[in-house]
Amino acid sequence: QASPRHVPAVIAAAPELPRTKSNKIAELEVTDVVNGRQVRETTSLANPGALDWFRTWVNGSSGSLAAAASWQEAEPRRSPGRSS
Repeated sequence: QASPRHVPAVIAAAPELPRTKSNKIAELEVTDVVNGRQVRETTSLANPGALDWFRTWVNGSSGSLAAAASWQEAEPRRSPGRSS
């Protein structure tokens, strides 16, 4: 049984994921967009336009996405294998 922290509140299929020029998925940039923060760095992205879909999705989604994002921001982040 998974804890609530391990179960996503929202699952969406994006047409394209932003990637760096070395072909790594740009997770931090997507996280910034989803949480309403300004993206720190886009010059290292091979396809910065892929973030536009996430911006549109966030702006057009219901209040449940905002509630899910605020819940995740409120939760403290812990390193795997460490107890507090």
